[in-house]
Amino acid sequence: MLDQTSSFLDTAAKAGASHHPTETKVKKAIEDISTIDSGIRTLMGRVKKSLKCKHLTRADAVRKIQDMWKVRKARKHFKALLRSIYKRMEDPVTGKVYYFNTLTEMAQWDKPLGLGSDDYAANKTKKAIMTRVWTQSDAAEFIQRAYRRRQATTTVRQLIHKLYRKVKDPASGMYYYYNKQTGEVSWTKPKLLGQHGDIAVESNAKHQARATVKADPPNEIDAAQRIQRMFRCGMARRQMRGMISRVYVKIWDDTRAQFYFYNTSTKTVSWAKPKWVDEDDLMSPRTHQAFLLQEKVDAIRNGPPDAAVQYLQRLIRRRQARRRLQVMLAEVYEMVLDEATGEYFYHNKKTGNVTWTKPPLI
Repeated sequence: MLDQTSSFLDTAAKAGASHHPTETKVKKAIEDISTIDSGIRTLMGRVKKSLKCKHLTRADAVRKIQDMWKVRKARKHFKALLRSIYKRMEDPVTGKVYYFNTLTEMAQWDKPLGLGSDDYAANKTKKAIMTRVWTQSDAAEFIQRAYRRRQATTTVRQLIHKLYRKVKDPASGMYYYYNKQTGEVSWTKPKLLGQHGDIAVESNAKHQARATVKADPPNEIDAAQRIQRMFRCGMARRQMRGMISRVYVKIWDDTRAQFYFYNTSTKTVSWAKPKWVDEDDLMSPRTHQAFLLQEKVDAIRNGPPDAAVQYLQRLIRRRQARRRLQVMLAEVYEMVLDEATGEYFYHNKKTGNVTWTKPPLI
């Protein structure tokens, strides 16, 4: 058995310099470990029995200790080799643990031979923390260290939050991080930014004010004023959303397969969604036009009779003015056929200018 152990140690020691694949080394190690496992218990029993029965000489004791150390070292090397090959994974359906071989890409429910119970250091560390007996001073020092570490992490996150800005790329739809101080751009989220990197971190003054509110409940007057402010804020936000939805319309772009937003007042186009409003609140151009028309009709119906009369008068005057303008433009422009291209162009009789584009209102 010791010869097999020495053979396994030689294989593990030469693993770095060997050019053989890992699978070959594993097969050789499994052959050696089968003999080691069969003789390890026998060897340990003999050592314990010999120690109880008679006093060993110094040379015999050293030799037995060396044999035990070799076996222990062989097992450690074998476990390390198995850990580099097998991955412990959990089945999301059944919740059971299975083992995946990264070399053969095979999975098995049974734990591989020689992997041991301490195959993951996290479980061992957690078990050691749970079984540790804490004194009052040790617990106080641990809590103080945890509190200082949390304070330092929060401070660093606040500094990073002031330095970086999260921006959405309209082309890919992904977020990148812009350093406002250096002007550099990174697709990877900076460390210690936290899970909610796009939410502003509260300042100390706001945090203290919130803590004061929780510690000292307000009286009836302060509570009423806060409720009124919250109500007015909600009303103002709804009015703001209504105003934005009246100005912006969303239009579908087939090329990029996404919506872009058109400002009907400034005649500008943007790929970024306007603030303070959801995309579902915005309408298409046809729906927006029908909404404005229906809004005018409702205003006339629900308004006073004088307002309806004035609206009809404006509508008639606007239509008459448009007809007069069309007659004037028809007297100025004439449509001429180009024999070379077979298309019509428009000639201004007063200025002599020629245009292929049809003038408005003709």
